[in-house]
Amino acid sequence: MFGWFRDYWRIVIPPKSLAEIDAERWLLVCPLPGGERSCQCRSFFRYYILIAAITAQFVCGVLFALSTVSKPFDLNVFGGHNQDRNTALGILSGVCVALTAAFVGPASERNGPRWSTLLGAGFVALGLLSVQLALWTLTWSPLILGCVSLGLGFGYLMVSSISTPRADAAAPGTERAYYEHVRGLTLVQCIFSTDFVCLVLAFAANTTMALLYVEIATPSVDGLLTSWYDVSLADANAFILHADVVGLAGRFCCPILSDVLLRVLYLNPAYARKLVMLLLLLVPAVALPLLHSQLDDFGQLKTLIFIVKVCSGGGFAVIGCFLTDLYGVYNMGTMYGLILMSWSIGMVVVRLVFSGLKSDFVDQVRLMWVLSIAGFVFMALVRTDNMDRFYLGYQYSVCGKIVIQRPYKKTASVRQSVASIARSTPTPVGGIAPPEDTRTRHDEPFFLVSSDSETSYVV
Repeated sequence: MFGWFRDYWRIVIPPKSLAEIDAERWLLVCPLPGGERSCQCRSFFRYYILIAAITAQFVCGVLFALSTVSKPFDLNVFGGHNQDRNTALGILSGVCVALTAAFVGPASERNGPRWSTLLGAGFVALGLLSVQLALWTLTWSPLILGCVSLGLGFGYLMVSSISTPRADAAAPGTERAYYEHVRGLTLVQCIFSTDFVCLVLAFAANTTMALLYVEIATPSVDGLLTSWYDVSLADANAFILHADVVGLAGRFCCPILSDVLLRVLYLNPAYARKLVMLLLLLVPAVALPLLHSQLDDFGQLKTLIFIVKVCSGGGFAVIGCFLTDLYGVYNMGTMYGLILMSWSIGMVVVRLVFSGLKSDFVDQVRLMWVLSIAGFVFMALVRTDNMDRFYLGYQYSVCGKIVIQRPYKKTASVRQSVASIARSTPTPVGGIAPPEDTRTRHDEPFFLVSSDSETSYVV
């Protein structure tokens, strides 16, 4: 059992057959027992992947929106007045999302996004059929199966929508050695790295702020905004719509901002994403305490929610790019699923602790301020410099100056073994023998892919 679990978390991409390589030229392909069969009427372009990813994310957004109307759905359709029943279903679906997002990554990378998308769509279809059966019979039990199936389908589609393999080669003009270090990382090294732990905590702090909006946007009988403030229902609904538009703009603009920093300033790709994430955590850390004492004003509440939507939505959009730059294409789907687990756990927590009182909301604003500060600190600890990340031990530098350096005890033995291997290498063709200690910056154990930017010996 342990051996199977260990092998499951090792991603080994099998080589493609000639039929698969030829089929990739065309848009419509059907896998058959005899091989891949393609419809050679329309060529494939990578823009189709963008369309498929947007469609999958749209479906996930619809599924998430269904969770916000669960309480009025229970009240109006089933006549239920027991809030614990609705909360239990929300917790169950949140746990299903967390488990699926965390564990489906390796299987999705091995079998491709077509497999995981098909499986996720199957779970969604089963969930919707179960919900429809509950509506026909007016019984509660099919809703349990529906929530489980929809939660599993949500997790599958979220991971598969971003796990489509990209080109293996690094883009011209980039730091090729950095990408080769990243390609050499194993999945276990990625998961248990200190950088990923800090990144999970920082992302959890960033996305948890969005729960402030979820609380006031969730439909209720009396309406939280109309009961807290002297505003009409139309004004409250208009504010919710404007907040959604602001959040959408944040998701669209923040990744573009990181790309602009990358291209204009010629930054390390991961470092550019880190700067944007730091900014998205710094803004609420400064704004939340300033607005906390003025939440009796509806205008100040709108400012608070707009800031939260931009920062949390932007962080949710940038994290996919950040993970790809840190851990590579084939590990990214799994890492994205694991980091989504913190977001789904936050959904479960807010269902448990929020009571609908304004005083609780104000207290949560204070808590979100503390989380944003903690998230900023954890994000600052995420290392993006390749010399820091692939140092044999722990090294942290600021502006090129080493602040912390703790080498592993086995460093000396590893270097001696590398030197002995170099000395035992036979004389290459041409009669040019390598030096006794061929040490370069790429000789660490993490570096598994040789660079073509340096002259190599032919043996």
